[in-house]
Amino acid sequence: MFGAPKHRGDGKGRVKPRPESAPPSRRTRGPAHHPAPPRQLVEAVRARYPLWATLGIDALALARQRALPWLLKQIEDVYDERYAHDVAELEFAAGCVRDEKKKRGGGGGGGTAGGDADDESDAAAAIIEAALAPRPFPEYVLAHCARRYGVKSLAEKAAWELMCNAEAARSAGAHTSVDLFCAFCNRGYDDEELMFFLYVRQQLLSACARALPRVDVHDVKGASQRFLAGPPAPPLPPSIALTEKRARDVTRSVFGGAVADGMLCQAVLQLVGDFFKEKREEASREKKGKGKGKGGGSGRGGVDAAAEATMEAYYYLKLMLSAYRDTRPDGGGEDDPSAAPAVAAREEALDRLFIGEDVDAAPSVTTADGGDDVSTSPGRASGGGWGAG
Repeated sequence: MFGAPKHRGDGKGRVKPRPESAPPSRRTRGPAHHPAPPRQLVEAVRARYPLWATLGIDALALARQRALPWLLKQIEDVYDERYAHDVAELEFAAGCVRDEKKKRGGGGGGGTAGGDADDESDAAAAIIEAALAPRPFPEYVLAHCARRYGVKSLAEKAAWELMCNAEAARSAGAHTSVDLFCAFCNRGYDDEELMFFLYVRQQLLSACARALPRVDVHDVKGASQRFLAGPPAPPLPPSIALTEKRARDVTRSVFGGAVADGMLCQAVLQLVGDFFKEKREEASREKKGKGKGKGGGSGRGGVDAAAEATMEAYYYLKLMLSAYRDTRPDGGGEDDPSAAPAVAAREEALDRLFIGEDVDAAPSVTTADGGDDVSTSPGRASGGGWGAG
């Protein structure tokens, strides 16, 4: 039972005062100190990405080492924002062209048809040219950091932190996604190739989103479960793995229509086929090696290994970029008559982005929980690390 506190006495009825306990010693926790990026890594960033050489050095000292999942998420955020920006610009240009046509078409009367057509064509070309003006990706990355943090010192710190981690991870060969991001920041790919890459990436994400099961919150029993019954989120590209069937289906859905049999589409399909052929041969060799060691084995081992062979989403996107660059007209193939189908395929694929055409030929995608077309796998747990610089 709880009662009144008992006071200690001295044996004579007098109460001894309770000694005041000394306050516990508390160590004040100071600010966490993280090692700044090493000089060798900083020099590599300044040399490979000249725009970062214009940033303040004071912000560099605050940059900290991050894990690889953090870096991959930052890269995906930049891609999503850049794709939304490009689509908005193209839709705005298309709307301006339509308004210009309506204005000139409703002006009525007087002028020659030839002159009006020429003026309309010139105005439309000027609007489209303004919408498609070069937007260097490195500058966009710095603008992305500035919009996110608002303060110059924080934005420069975020830019240093992003690129130092990216360069360290690229040097360590941590992930294909990081390699492509650094190539875009290094201007290894131009803006047209970046737009094609973002378009293919978006089609891949759309295919994965269409395959997710739909959840009806009203069917969930219990109010405590409805909070967790939101729409399932599609996996990010770094965690998507494609089987050969899925890679071929996504390729055909990207080009679609009459250009599905074009040179660029066939080149990508050939690269995909060669990749999985090598995987099957490797699985067959492993099966033979295990069979010799164990004195034989079941015939299903090689088939299962071949069926489980997958391709990382970013490796697939890199194949797409490689084939796109090889068939570009400004890459030396414009005068080659055999390059005409590839040029048509490229133009139609970009036009579908401009007009917002939906892809209706892509079949459903199944995730790792329900099928073998798309499997999700966690990214590597190791971070980029300053030591990689």
